[in-house]
Amino acid sequence: MEETKKLGSLEDMTKESLLNRPEQAIEAISEYVNNNLSEDNPGKAEALKKKLENSEYLEKFKIAITHTSLMLFLISLKSSSEVNAEKGNLTDVEKIIGSIQINIAKYVREFLSFTKDDDKNIYDMRLFYLNELNGQEWAGMEYQDMDVDDTEEAKKEKEFINKKIKIYDEILDELKSKYIESKIHLV
Repeated sequence: MEETKKLGSLEDMTKESLLNRPEQAIEAISEYVNNNLSEDNPGKAEALKKKLENSEYLEKFKIAITHTSLMLFLISLKSSSEVNAEKGNLTDVEKIIGSIQINIAKYVREFLSFTKDDDKNIYDMRLFYLNELNGQEWAGMEYQDMDVDDTEEAKKEKEFINKKIKIYDEILDELKSKYIESKIHLV
């Protein structure tokens, strides 16, 4: 029997990420503002850049973008582990993923508790990522690694990936719905 591993809280994982890889949050913010937001709304991007010059606001935004990235990562782990449990002949990576215990409802509650002070800029950023990285987008990474053959094994693998997409989207949709509902005043 595989040893079950538990992940820390969302807050602990965020602290660890910001401590051990502080550049990741800055890079993610820069990509969001300079690439994504600038394309859609250059004026809003410039206003956000000015607001991010305030160190307290920058810290708040770094935490928010890290929380959001971690939630997407946790959703991908959860959807993969559920489908891999059915799969049988697992790779070493799939075995490791399957050994991680993820209580997604707990993480959703924790995420929502951290979002209570979100302003419109943070709300828009979170929704951007929650909308953009859907199951198809996430699974596209797995599809790219697959051969384009029609063998029985490839068909079975695609079936497993489609199940992962379905579970991923269900969890993501629930998170988005709860987040939007909690931020109705910002819409």
